[in-house]
Amino acid sequence: MNNKGISYLLILILGGILVTASGVYYASTIVESRVSTNARVAREVFYHTESAIYKTTTDFRNKGGSLLTPVNYTALLALTDGSSHTISNPYVRTRAPGTLSATVIYTCDSTETHTETELIDGFNYTLTTTEKTYTISSRGAFYKDGRRLLPREITMRAKTTHLTGTAPSIPGLRWDGFGYGMAGGAKLNFSGNAKVIGGGAFSNSTLNLGNAKNQLRIDGGEAYSAANITGVGKIVPRAGKTAQNPGQPSITFPGIDFPYYRSIADMVLPGNQTFPSYNGTWTDSNKDGQIIIFVDGNVKITGNFVNTQKMLLVVTGSVTISGCSQMGSATTPFGILAGGDINNKATGTADMNGFFYTTGSLALSGTFRINGALASRQDINLSGTVDVNYRPALSEGLDLRIDNPDSDAEDIDDISVEILMNTWQEVTPPRAP
Repeated sequence: MNNKGISYLLILILGGILVTASGVYYASTIVESRVSTNARVAREVFYHTESAIYKTTTDFRNKGGSLLTPVNYTALLALTDGSSHTISNPYVRTRAPGTLSATVIYTCDSTETHTETELIDGFNYTLTTTEKTYTISSRGAFYKDGRRLLPREITMRAKTTHLTGTAPSIPGLRWDGFGYGMAGGAKLNFSGNAKVIGGGAFSNSTLNLGNAKNQLRIDGGEAYSAANITGVGKIVPRAGKTAQNPGQPSITFPGIDFPYYRSIADMVLPGNQTFPSYNGTWTDSNKDGQIIIFVDGNVKITGNFVNTQKMLLVVTGSVTISGCSQMGSATTPFGILAGGDINNKATGTADMNGFFYTTGSLALSGTFRINGALASRQDINLSGTVDVNYRPALSEGLDLRIDNPDSDAEDIDDISVEILMNTWQEVTPPRAP
């Protein structure tokens, strides 16, 4: 028997087995390495895709920062239902031997708009709220040799609110500050027999009810102040209301839009004027429903203004009332807008139906009665026998238009745009592969 031949054959068999096993092991190692590499790259693609969508949604929510190119908010807000907007430059990062890339796409799913009117600092704003829902997709992949490998996509849903506001009637803005019988932008002082009937009193500073105990100051209303309330005067509040209310939000007392009134006035009078009576030749020549007399100077009123139509006296300077005067009637209001002080120095009784509004101070003494409302940007001082009967219909029956030169709210006709991402959720939860 040839033992050498058998041994040689066995060696060949064993060698073949070893070579085969080594080849299998090597091939397996290569496959596992490739699988591991692909899994690692897939995770990087996922995290890259995820970071892109979180970065852009955060930028959109905060209105700041950037991806590589800032989000085009104007383009997004202009999207209509079903339309899309793509970030112009994809989010790219080099990863040898290729690149990681993610592109974010916004699609507008729905749009809802509603409009309402809201009183803000005495101005009637038209507020428009636009709510939009978006589908936001981040599409990422690994690019090598021009091939798109291991694609991933993460989708989120967001809801945004876009708020704009516009005050009507430009030029000249309607001021709705006559929510009280009397309102002052600085101190408000009661003395003598002065009182407000059927409405409240407001002051941006100290409201002084006077030193006379049990002297009626407000009947059918309350005292309100942005600062404090002093004095011992009596208040009879409305049912369920608190008599004294300090620490209230302040009120804006704006300037008067004199150019507006000059442009629509039925009569423009230069220099200082004295009016002993109502001039019957004054008519509503521009047919806007009221007679507007514009005086570029100071005015003295010494007689009666019993007018047959609504009348507004607009004075760039001060106004002094003397003698016995009657202004307006129970059904026909008379208003005075003054850039300077308004003072009543009548020796007799002055009656008025309408409103006073001044950017100066307001001082009423002697015997003075008004059906309507009073407002002053500066101090209000009441003495003598002064009765303010709050009549909203008369105080609002004339067109009070103002500008806003000294207020913090300089652009009163345009509220700043507000964009909020108030809800967002993941449609495809981020799960690493």
